[in-house]
Amino acid sequence: MLISVAELFGGITSPFIFIFFLCLGITVFFFYPYAVPVFLVFELAVIYITASIDLNQANFISNYPVWFRWEIILLATFGALFFAISAIYYRQGEERDKLEEVVSKLVAEKVKGEVVLQSMSDGVFVVDREKRLIFLNEAAEKILKVSKEQGEHFLGHFYGNIFKLRINNKEIDYTKDCPLQIAIAEGKSIFRDDLSLINLSNKTLYITLSSAPVVDASGNAQGAVAIIRDVTKEKEIERIQMEFVSIASHELLTPITQVQGHLSMIVDENIGEVDDTASNIVSNAYKGIKRIARLVRDLMNVSRIQRGSMKMNIVPVDMNSLLENAAKDFQDEAKSNDLQLIFEKPQKPVSEAFGDPDRLGEVINNFIGNAIKFTKKGKIVLSVSEKRDGSIEVSVQDTGIGIEKENFDKVFDKFYQVDSSATREAQGTGLGLYISKVIVEMMNGKIWVESKLGKGSRFCFTLPKVINKIS
Repeated sequence: MLISVAELFGGITSPFIFIFFLCLGITVFFFYPYAVPVFLVFELAVIYITASIDLNQANFISNYPVWFRWEIILLATFGALFFAISAIYYRQGEERDKLEEVVSKLVAEKVKGEVVLQSMSDGVFVVDREKRLIFLNEAAEKILKVSKEQGEHFLGHFYGNIFKLRINNKEIDYTKDCPLQIAIAEGKSIFRDDLSLINLSNKTLYITLSSAPVVDASGNAQGAVAIIRDVTKEKEIERIQMEFVSIASHELLTPITQVQGHLSMIVDENIGEVDDTASNIVSNAYKGIKRIARLVRDLMNVSRIQRGSMKMNIVPVDMNSLLENAAKDFQDEAKSNDLQLIFEKPQKPVSEAFGDPDRLGEVINNFIGNAIKFTKKGKIVLSVSEKRDGSIEVSVQDTGIGIEKENFDKVFDKFYQVDSSATREAQGTGLGLYISKVIVEMMNGKIWVESKLGKGSRFCFTLPKVINKIS
């Protein structure tokens, strides 16, 4: 504007020429910003030519040299600013275009992700760090028995307002037991199969819930995603199966016990002598009925565990006596398998342990029975000791086939048996160690195995010891 004013009062170039180049420069600005300096240089050339031809312009330059210098400086400054502004404008335009492209891609990915989540048959929902619901798919709405409009109404609110989760018929503590809270706080995936849900139709559903943290680029959890599955029908079928097993086991146990008792009397020749042929037949029948009785008891125990009806009579237990009696009970079976069964009495007195003596007898019997089953030669050693941490440790060590390290935890799973030629020869259900684990943990104890393949195994459990009060 200053240059235009100077030109109107007799500057070095005609105002019309200046305005023409200004308009031309503005036009170039919108298309080729980096060509603006070229046009400004071209205008300076026009000024020089005009001053050389027009005497008025030459007189103006000689009479007012200060005006001329300031006019050139302003024109150069104007060109530099015009160039800088145009460059910034176009750079921002390019960044804006890139940003719009990125936003478009993100929107497309978001839509694609939502389509995938909506098409899932399992219920899916997402919460933020404050556990406010930010997404709910159609499958989750069906589980909850809510309409699309109702589901949208719950968005932005605490998810527990619509997902009424329960454990053992009690509402969960959303600050401690909430799987999504754990996923957000600890940054790890959580799976729960012990939850139930009351939907808006006031119907109780049994569900499985898998939750995982939603993390940002820095790895910080910004929320959690959860997948829920309605397993009510499966739970009902499982309940019916367990009831059938429980009833069948109870009905079978009485006649099996009677047959076992009668065969035992014949084997021990309490009712008279039998010849060798009959003795072998009866002995095999006795072993078979004992195996059946053990299976029935295992099935009954699994049924009690599944129904949560297994009871414990926790009292002080002398583990020395328990192990000594167990060694006597299995002595004949060990000898028939050419094995030594030894109870190593502790050198120092061992405190009593808190536990259920009958259930502990089952655990020890399972340990010894497995040791005999999987040991071809050598010995089995029972021992008990008092640990420094205030617990009583019981162990059954054998010289059998051993277990690979990766199977240590699996051997305590229900129906699991290590797959090898040696284990396939031995008959069993894979329930004994599972039941033992549950029993020990119900007594606030720990159970584990130590083993080397081909060298033998050592099965152990610990229980809290009885602290004798001095009066």
